[in-house]
This record gives sequence, C-alpha cells and structure tokens, in this order.
Amino acid sequence: MSTLSIAAYTTSVIVCVLFGAFALYLSKKLQHRNADTEFFLTARSSSNCTKITWSFYAASVGAWTLFGPPSYALTAGIIGVASYAVATGIPIFIVAFFGNKIQARYPNVVSLSDFVHWRFGPTLQYFVAFIMLFNMATALIAEYTSIGDLFESIIGASRIPYVIMVGVITMAYTATGGLYVSIVTDQGQAVMSILFVVIMIIYIAVTFRLPLRTPLPEALGPNYYGWGSIATMPISLFAGTCFSEAMWQRVWASEDPRALKKGALLAMLITTLVIFFLGFCGFLAAWGGLDTSNANVVLFTLLGHGGDAPVWITVIVTMLAVCMNTSAVDSMQNALVDSISSVFLKTRPVWWSRVLVVVVNVPLIILSLKGYQVMNLFLLSNLVTTCFILPVFMGLWEGRGRHMVNTASVLIGCMSGFGSVMVYGTLVKGNLRDGMYYTFFAGYTYPPFLLALGFSGVGLVISGFLISLVFPDYGKRPKIVEHAVETSKLSKIDQQLYE
Repeated sequence: MSTLSIAAYTTSVIVCVLFGAFALYLSKKLQHRNADTEFFLTARSSSNCTKITWSFYAASVGAWTLFGPPSYALTAGIIGVASYAVATGIPIFIVAFFGNKIQARYPNVVSLSDFVHWRFGPTLQYFVAFIMLFNMATALIAEYTSIGDLFESIIGASRIPYVIMVGVITMAYTATGGLYVSIVTDQGQAVMSILFVVIMIIYIAVTFRLPLRTPLPEALGPNYYGWGSIATMPISLFAGTCFSEAMWQRVWASEDPRALKKGALLAMLITTLVIFFLGFCGFLAAWGGLDTSNANVVLFTLLGHGGDAPVWITVIVTMLAVCMNTSAVDSMQNALVDSISSVFLKTRPVWWSRVLVVVVNVPLIILSLKGYQVMNLFLLSNLVTTCFILPVFMGLWEGRGRHMVNTASVLIGCMSGFGSVMVYGTLVKGNLRDGMYYTFFAGYTYPPFLLALGFSGVGLVISGFLISLVFPDYGKRPKIVEHAVETSKLSKIDQQLYE
C-alpha cells in the first residue's frame, strides 16, 4: 500500500472507532431511558438549540458533498453552485417550520407517517411510509457509495473494508443507543467537519495561484443548466428532504419551539456556506484551467493544482468525509428504523427496533458495493419524491375546502405528477423505456421536476373538486361520539382522534 493509503486508512479507522466507542459508552449509560420505544425512536424534547443546530447540519451533509457540488459546478456554473447551496440549506428551516405546526397540533406524533395516519388514515400512511423508505434507502446507498468512491478513486484502496466497517460500527451504536445517541455524536462529528473545512479554505487561499481564464468560460457563467438549477435544485432537494425521517426526528427531539427554530436557522446558514464552498472548489478548478474531465475527483484536482495533492491535505479531506459520512449514515439508519417501527411495529417492544437496524442495513451495504453513480441515485429519489410532495403536504391545510384534500385526491394528484414525467420522457426519447431511463436516471434538468410538481397539484385540485361534488361528505371530519370508544385502549396517536 502507498503512504497515502496507509495514512488515510489509519486515520479514518481511528476516527470512526473513537466515535463508535464513545457512542456505545453513552448507549450503556442511557440503556434505562432507551427501554422506552418512543424515546428510542424520537428522543422526545431532549435536545437544546446547540444540539439541534449541529444535528440538523450533520443530517444534511455527508460524503456525497465532496463529489456532488464540485462536479455540478462544471456544467451549471456559478449560478448552479449558488442554487445547490441555498437549496440544501433552506429545506432545514422549512421542515422545522412545518414540523412545529404538526407537533403543536399532534404532540405525540413519532414520525411523518404518523401525521399522515391521523390526517388521512391508514391507506395513505402506508403509501407515504413506502415512499419515505425508498427515499431514505436510496440516500443511504448513495452515502455508502460516496465514501467507497473516495477510498477507491482517491486513496487507491478497496472500498469494501471501510464501507463494511462504518456500516457495522454505526449499526452497533444505533441499535443500542437510538436517536439521542446519534444526536450527541453529531455534535463532535459536525464540529470536526467544520474544522477540516476551515483548514481546506486556508490551504486553498494560501496555495492557489493559477491564472484565471478571461472571459469566463461559457460552462461556468450563466447558462441553460445554471438557470435551470434555480428550479431543479430547490424543488428536488426540498422534496428529498421532506421525505426523509432523519430531518423530522430533529423536530420531535427539540426541547421547545424556540430551540427548534433557532437551531434550524443556524443549521441552514452553516449548511449553505459549506455546500457553497465545496461547489466553488469545482468552479475554481475549471476557471483555473485544470483538467476536470473526471468530475468525481475535481475537488482533489484543485487541491493538487492539477497534480497529486499533498498527502496531509488529502488525509484531512478524508477525515472530513469520514466525519460527514458517519453522521449521515447513523442519522439515516435511525430514520429508517423510526419509519418502519412507527407504522408496522407500533405495539412491539424496543428490541424489535434494535434488530431492525441490522436487518435494514445489511442489504443496503451490499448494494452500495456495486458502485452506482451517486448523482443518478439522487436524481431517482428526488424526482420520485417530487411527484408526491405537494399533494401529501397539502394535508396541512386547515382552511376552507380542507375536505377536498383527501386520500383519493392525494393519490390521484401523486399519480398525475408521476404520469406527467413518464409522458415527458416518452416524448423526448421516442419510447417509454428510454424516456423513463432519461428522466429518472440521466437527465437532471428542470422540466421533469416542474412537470411533476405542477401536474401533481393540478391532479389534486381537479380530483378533489370532482369528488366533493359526487361525495359531499367524503374527506370531512367525522362527528365522534366520545363514549363510543374506550380511548385508553388506543395508541397515543389514535387517542388524539378522540380528544
């Protein structure tokens, strides 16, 4: 093995094992508290503003940030860099805003699917749960793939040992410690990642001396992909974020609304700045005339000024990736378990959830070893969630016409959005198969996202109006006779129906 491989592997293993050991120690101290399934899944009202800030940030970034934003800058230019950064940060605050409303209305909610169950019933709850599981599983595969790509493409070592190690260590402390331990470890992982980002900023500021091309190359200035990113990035990342239980869990864990709002605002600002810096690194590499033919390594091309980056700075970036990766992985593991447990294992003891951590992660680790393209994975999950985001979240509407937003109209709206994307792809490529591949796996452009969002809304409104004409009482709140049900026998979420 080369000096770089030895140094990178050694430091990465040390960082990962230390975080794991601390998390397991903390899990042991909290074992009595974690015996309660709800606290294990939600860490209800346990985290102050500081914890929420760093935990939101840690859940929003990952090893993918070293590849996605820098490579996106090569085609979308400076506008794309700004759009990517803002679109990654803003959904944090939006989730906190809506989450605060949900929690105020239904204080015992343990997942987004729980809210959907209360608002629409079990049919849509299962539908939303499956969409969320698909979205989070894809994100977790992308995260394992990203850290594997780093070790394989940059470090020059096999992806398999480290991916398995980070999967096993995070599974161990997630299964024993639950969400609260994940939030606590997020603090150290997030602060260390910020420290490494600051070191990178100083290094680039001191060492980058390449002449910048004038005029600005067309691909880096305002262009089709850049202007399109103003729609593509906010829509896609907002949809992907809202269908991730990892973000909603931070809402349930906040100690009060003030801590939630302030923490989300700070996390939004930190995340936006970090993503902008990483995207600007790709922009700067292309502007300086460096070889950017391999978009996956453009960040390291900049650090090496076109050659091999010094071993020490590569190790620093690897440690940054490890910190981001472990925090993102354990957040997503907790989120997957929460989504499944709150829907399918609501009455089961906590050990079912602990076993589920392992059962869910093993196949995802295996899939990640196949080395899929990370941006293609995100395109798939983000476009699917965009088809469903508007109809589902219209369920928060409590004004006039509330009954028109019902299970049937929401499902029709979702299918309308999905169908519009299929039709668009077929028209562009001439047949359904190639069209589906282009829209869901290859063409990260704005038309499919606008169509999915627009037609899902149109389908919801039209179907809701027609259903209300034919079935006037469908979707309206039932008049509940209090003595008809023994509420003590109901789950917490069902008891709220009768309050």
